[in-house]
Amino acid sequence: MATNENSKSNDSLFENENVPAKKDGHQSDWLKRKEERDAKHREAQRVARENRVSEEELAFWGDESRAGIPPELARGAIFRLPRRGRRRFFNKEILIQRKSLSIGFTGDELDQFDGEVYLAIIRALQGQRIGERVEISMKGLAYEIGRTRSGKTVQNIKESLIRLSSCTLHLRFKRREKDYEANIHLMGWVYEKQTRTTYVRLYADAEQLFRQLAWIDFKKHLALPSNLAKMVHMYVTSHTRGKRRSTTLDEFIDICGSQSRRNDFRTRLLDALHDLERAGVIDEVEITARDVVKWRLLPYDTELTT
Repeated sequence: MATNENSKSNDSLFENENVPAKKDGHQSDWLKRKEERDAKHREAQRVARENRVSEEELAFWGDESRAGIPPELARGAIFRLPRRGRRRFFNKEILIQRKSLSIGFTGDELDQFDGEVYLAIIRALQGQRIGERVEISMKGLAYEIGRTRSGKTVQNIKESLIRLSSCTLHLRFKRREKDYEANIHLMGWVYEKQTRTTYVRLYADAEQLFRQLAWIDFKKHLALPSNLAKMVHMYVTSHTRGKRRSTTLDEFIDICGSQSRRNDFRTRLLDALHDLERAGVIDEVEITARDVVKWRLLPYDTELTT
């Protein structure tokens, strides 16, 4: 069950940030639209369950407390850790190269703020088919990612939307023994100046990529104390739950785009892993003397520890 807090958070993406008070005489129209939208979403969920609608046909029906993202994007060096004021421009640069996954990137380097905005956009699109557009509130989006609803925040979000909608992913990936190669945009957005209305949508040709999703506890993600912890959260959540995993320190340096000294990054990474351990996301954390990074993604997220 979604909490009232989550429901308010989701509603704020579609309406103005000032929700009518119960005593407001003009609340009826707002409540009517909200009830109609909620009823439509519940009906879509019911139909999907009864008919076993596939994810590509109805990508995001289900969980209001989490955000779904393709695991390739979660672990693929898309949202990085650029130094402040040193965001780079990439031109078909290979960010990640694996046996079953290759991601090239064209556009301005994306950071963890861009990652938060993108996850919030995906949450706003829950219940929509790939390629359908949805109206959002810019200040509502600021509220959704836990930022002050100021003019500066709105400007930062607008700049993030420009980066997210301008970049291109050059992908090679495998799904169910089928190999795919594609150029994909992360999203699209339109702002109508006269009506001050913002619309967003996912790129229709990304349908195949979105058939498999990693689910991220969004509230917990926003509460993490560092950008590195957020990056690692997205990465570890894209793996199989309950299974102990290991990778190299070099891979984490690679996917972060870190330019820190190796020992400094190693210390920061261990701190980030312990942050996720305290948040109830992973356990069995270790970085060995040979710089092998180990962890286990818990079968289910637990509540934050005190």
